[in-house]
Amino acid sequence: AKKICDMSDSPPTYLNCPPKPNPPGSPYDPVVDLRITIRFDDYRSETGWVLESMPDFRNIVYRGFGHYKSEMSVDENNAVSETVPVHAGRFYMLSMLDEFADGFCCTVGEGYFRVESSIDEYPIVETTPGILWSPHALRRAFYVSPPDQPTPPNYVTIVVNLGIGADPSKFLLVALENVMYESLMLYEIRPFVIEYDSRSGSGTSVYSRTFRVPVFGVEFDRQRYHVLVYDDNDRLSQASFEVYFGDALPENLILAQSGNYGEKNNISRSFVLFKKKIATVAIDSSTIEEGPGDLDFEDSAAATLHRDGRVFQFLMPLLFVVWMGVLDR
Repeated sequence: AKKICDMSDSPPTYLNCPPKPNPPGSPYDPVVDLRITIRFDDYRSETGWVLESMPDFRNIVYRGFGHYKSEMSVDENNAVSETVPVHAGRFYMLSMLDEFADGFCCTVGEGYFRVESSIDEYPIVETTPGILWSPHALRRAFYVSPPDQPTPPNYVTIVVNLGIGADPSKFLLVALENVMYESLMLYEIRPFVIEYDSRSGSGTSVYSRTFRVPVFGVEFDRQRYHVLVYDDNDRLSQASFEVYFGDALPENLILAQSGNYGEKNNISRSFVLFKKKIATVAIDSSTIEEGPGDLDFEDSAAATLHRDGRVFQFLMPLLFVVWMGVLDR
């Protein structure tokens, strides 16, 4: 019964399911068109996807396994694009699903997905290789801005700087994960090798990247996030990063990480937004006054995620393929 309550928008009344939360906003909010583009690998029938609203998780579009089995369902590039009208000013989650848990990139085709909005010049989810975050799924959350409000109401700014003498192609991953919804707010693979449709412009490599990432507001209550970085450069050349609540101003600093990750090539740091105020908070052995938005933040276990490293175990073989340059297009 619980599964039916969780999955159904209109469950039978005799189950006495608790009411689902309504998404923030109004039914009269402006509607914009999302364009979801997916390029498959050679086994496209193993790939499905679902688009849901947040935080109520009502299905907007669902494409199950086998939906794209026919060659008539894709274009000459083994890709498909669908246009979906949605209400602006809200969060949505696109879950990419894989029946056999091996992703749809990179050894048997360079699969990817992308989400564009009819009112934005650049994609709101940039071209992302089909490398899964966890077995069977990649859950990517994003915010759809209203036509007259391009800046999201709540966001963090993540600034990543490569170390001295670093090879840009060896910086493999930066991600921001929301713990409650197990969704990625940011998922950038090889972000220092710039794609031509990127907000950062064209080019082959850069040495500093700034990401403005929409996050859930106070109406979502307390939210914990993990920042994850994976850098295959040597220890002396590993990237540093800072996270700010709002713009990248000193008074908005949440956390900062120097380039040395110890014995491993990855590190995870966590922080909490919209927790009850406390007087001070310790960060990197120093005490600072709390920033805006009732923030709290802390280290997670060094070089691991909250899943005891299982994500890294899953990503390692695929990231090695990325490092070998298979994704160069």
